[in-house]
Formats: sequence, C-alpha cells, structure tokens
Amino acid sequence: MKQHKSFQQLLLQLKPTSHVREQLREIAILIYKIMVIQTYHLLWTAYLKSGTGQLILQVQTQSLYSLTSSIWPKQVTAMVSMTNTNSVNENEIYLNFVNKHLLKLNAQLRSYKHNLNIKANHYSGYTLAIQNCIETYIEQHLQSFRLNIEHHIELLHYDYHIRALKLEYLRHCSNEYQKQQLKEICQTKYAQEMAEQESRLIKQQMNYSNLPNQSTLIDSIQSIDIRQQLFNEYKEIAVQSRANLFHVYMKSIEDERQEYRKKFEDQMEKIQPIHELTDDNNPKLSPIMIQLIDQRCQKITERLKCIYRFKAQITL
Repeated sequence: MKQHKSFQQLLLQLKPTSHVREQLREIAILIYKIMVIQTYHLLWTAYLKSGTGQLILQVQTQSLYSLTSSIWPKQVTAMVSMTNTNSVNENEIYLNFVNKHLLKLNAQLRSYKHNLNIKANHYSGYTLAIQNCIETYIEQHLQSFRLNIEHHIELLHYDYHIRALKLEYLRHCSNEYQKQQLKEICQTKYAQEMAEQESRLIKQQMNYSNLPNQSTLIDSIQSIDIRQQLFNEYKEIAVQSRANLFHVYMKSIEDERQEYRKKFEDQMEKIQPIHELTDDNNPKLSPIMIQLIDQRCQKITERLKCIYRFKAQITL
C-alpha cells in the first residue's frame, strides 16, 4: 500500500530528531492497536447480541419467526468446544465466554488509551492535527482488515435469520419426513445459488483479467519484425485458448445451475398442498411450514450474494 502523503508531509515539516521520530512511532503503534481492538470489539459485541437475541432490530411488520431467540454463532460454539468444559448449561457457557473476551478487549483498550495519553502529553509538539494525520494513515492501512470484519458481521445477520427460521420450522414438525424436506430443499437452493454466483463472478473476472503483454522467450528474439509476428500469433492463440476454456467451464456451471434450479422447482412444487400426497407416516406440510422453507431459501440466496459481492470487491 502506498504511503499516506499527509503523513509523509508531516514528517518533512516537523523534521523530527531520531528521538521525536521514535516517539511518533510509539504513538502510531498505540493508535493502531486501539483501532484494531475497537474493530474486534464490534465483532464480539455482535456475537453477544446474537447469543442474547438482540442482533436483529425489531420490524413493525409481524414476522413468522422469533427475532429474539438466543442463537450463538458457530464461531463461538467452535471456540468453546475446544475448552473441553463440563458445564451443563450451554447458554451460560457461551455467555460467560463472550463476556470474558469483551472484558479482556475493554481492558486492553483502556490500557492502550492510557499509554497513548501519557506519550502524547510527554511530546510537547503533539497536536490534534498530528493525531488526525496519523489516524488517517493507519485507517488506510487497516481498510482491508475492517472490511473483512464488517463482512463477517453482515454474515452473522444472515446466519441468525437462517437458523431462526429453522428453529421455528422444527417447532411445527411432527415427523422426520418434514425435517428431511427442509434439509433437502435448502441444500438444493444452496447448490443452485452457488452455481449462479460462481458463474457471475467468473464472467466478471474474465472481463477484468488481461492477457500477458509479453513473453520472455519471444522478447529474447533480436529481430523486431519476427518478434512482433510471433507475439501476435502468441496472443491470438492465447485469446482463443482462453475463450475455449471459458466456454467449456461456463457451460458446465450453467448446466449445473439449470439442473439444481429444476430440482428446486420440483421440490417446491411437490410440497404444495394440491400436489402433496398425505399418509400416516408422511403428513403434509402446513402452509406456514412452506412459507418458512421459502423464506429460509431467500435468506440463503441473500447470504451467498453477500459473499460473492465481497469476493468481487476484493478480487476485481
């Protein structure tokens, strides 16, 4: 990443001695640590809100499922499982684990801010303008890190909805057949949307990618005319080869997408009341269960779109 010009200009204007330069370096490190801790604090606060049913803001329109359920993110449950705790109350375990981590972050934040105040006060030439300049410089270098955390938090919201919808659906279930319908239909929707998003990303990457504008072997040829002729031929072959590979790959993805789309449509058609056969072992799905499946599939689609938007943002 390029150096921030304002920060460089600041150093030139101050013409700091080695001692002052070291003071500025220490101040910059503390500001960096503060910004990192603050960003992690946002993530762990989102974990806590999810686990205590406060992640999703209540909407005026009535929802088919609860938006205040306690749903701990898989990242938290995975970390807790590694501690080998023997407590019976899982919710209490997760709550204590997240709260302890937040307390640790708060303690670190207070310590870094305290040290920053001490160092800033000991540097007589330190001003708010200098601090703003340093902060801007650090924010530029932390942009990728922050985008990753923000994306992670955004996915937590989708995960909450998807799991809350499943909980509500299971509350209406009376047998394994109904549970299996939710699992199979959502798996098909996931596969269909994955193929759809992968196809879009590949097309975008093809539009942005460039062919090599040179070849080491061709560049070694002394004759300019021969070198240009060979390079034109090399470029033509490369363009055609890439087009052929792209066509084959896109056809494969498109066939897969169409296959899963047809399968999903058939599965949804099958569970509609006018088509679904009823027997004692496989009672039909109620209208609300069908709505819950449909909404869960929509959230799965939205989540995958979010993931691939982020992929495109960081790769294109």
